[in-house]
Amino acid sequence: MSETVKREKKEIIISENRDFKGVWTPHKLYLARNLSASKKNLLIEIHSLTKNGNRKCFASNKHFSDFLGLKENTIKRMLSDLEKEGYIKRIYKYVGDTKEFESRIIKLTNKFYNEFINEYEESEDDEENIGGGEKSTPSWNEIDGVVDFIPQDGEKDSTISNTPFKNNNLRDTDLSDTEKGENINKVNGEAKTSSSENRKKMTAPKTALEKYLGKKADERDMIERLAAICSENYDNDTANEIFISLTHYFERFKERSGKIHPILKDSTLLRFIEKMDCFYDDRYSHFGRLIGQDNAYIKMVDMFLDGDFGAVKGYETNYHLSAFMSDEVLNRMAQRLFELGEVE
Repeated sequence: MSETVKREKKEIIISENRDFKGVWTPHKLYLARNLSASKKNLLIEIHSLTKNGNRKCFASNKHFSDFLGLKENTIKRMLSDLEKEGYIKRIYKYVGDTKEFESRIIKLTNKFYNEFINEYEESEDDEENIGGGEKSTPSWNEIDGVVDFIPQDGEKDSTISNTPFKNNNLRDTDLSDTEKGENINKVNGEAKTSSSENRKKMTAPKTALEKYLGKKADERDMIERLAAICSENYDNDTANEIFISLTHYFERFKERSGKIHPILKDSTLLRFIEKMDCFYDDRYSHFGRLIGQDNAYIKMVDMFLDGDFGAVKGYETNYHLSAFMSDEVLNRMAQRLFELGEVE
């Protein structure tokens, strides 16, 4: 288990003498009814700091707070709102192979540019396109001698066949009534079969691999949300310890159960984080706050997931994070740490 690397968080200083002529407010942003004046100003300031063509802004919350004359907590809330609304994406970088926060990047999304700037800029990574879409480009695909053209917006679809044209259309006068009926039944039968097959395709259950990959993507999103909550609300040391402890829990849960931990909402994550930040040994009063007690939470996680806590009371142990975060379990694990001399 790697120890947390502790170092001072570098603050990026924004020069007062920037190399630009000024900023302007796009009329669509100026008239946007869904954004407050403060959020508009924040977006304008972020945009003014991303003139190097890659949409990235490295400014800190303190810079925005000082520059806009708002409290840092207000800036945190506004950034969180703008990310939920799809106008920005926050990316966190870590120190080496550790999980210590090194820096944060704010990246303007395609949605911001498409709605307010009226321009599309190619992003470095297609996965980071949020809320916007690339302009469609024509392409050709040949399957079984038929070339399908995928049109641009406003162009008509067309299908060009490489096989010789053959007119199979027959006038009604060329068919007897019996043949007409047979043809109609044949067409209806084919339509029903095709429709039935399409329904089967649409309702086909997901494979185990598809389910796992979907859950894995949800887990990655949950970890990113966890990082954002920790970084935006706590000092560097506290944020790192809580983040490392909770990600360690999710990994150990996966090892024990063979499954990905149930995905948690922001409100649930925040509730657990706040509890970890202020939890102290209130049952035995042996020691104070657990944060800063030499990776106490990680040790408690290992004790809990390596043991069978429920067996003491004759029931099956629930290994979900919500069970671990109960007062009863935290107090019991903390007492064991004290008995082992692991906490002061």
